[in-house]
Amino acid sequence: MTGEEYFERISALMKKYGKPKFDQNEGFHGVIPVLSELVKYEDGIVAGEIAEKFQISTARVAKILNYLEDKEYVIRKKHEIDKRVTIVSITEKGKEFLISFKKQRADDMTYALEGIPDSDIETFIDVTEKIISKLCQRKVEENA
Repeated sequence: MTGEEYFERISALMKKYGKPKFDQNEGFHGVIPVLSELVKYEDGIVAGEIAEKFQISTARVAKILNYLEDKEYVIRKKHEIDKRVTIVSITEKGKEFLISFKKQRADDMTYALEGIPDSDIETFIDVTEKIISKLCQRKVEENA
């Protein structure tokens, strides 16, 4: 099968089963990776470092942080000495949300994999890793 045929087959499957609706859809917009990073820093992290870590624009980081702040998952404070620098910290509510989100996804995965032999799951993971690796390699080559 060609790449185009695989793409069409996967697209048809997605249409057949529909787009799943999750209660906590935030994970698909960069929110979960940012919260997962923030939880590592007890004293917070400079907002610009988030952009560097994820290789995204500062505007995108600002949009994510605005969303997270509205949800009360993070707080932003000005640096005590350099007022131009913003320190971002995760709140207890943000930590609770992150734990809940990860538990929900783990439960979803457990349910989805129920009854599938371990050997099939391992094959799926191995093939997925090869595909992702190859796509990443292509991006590196395109940007060289």
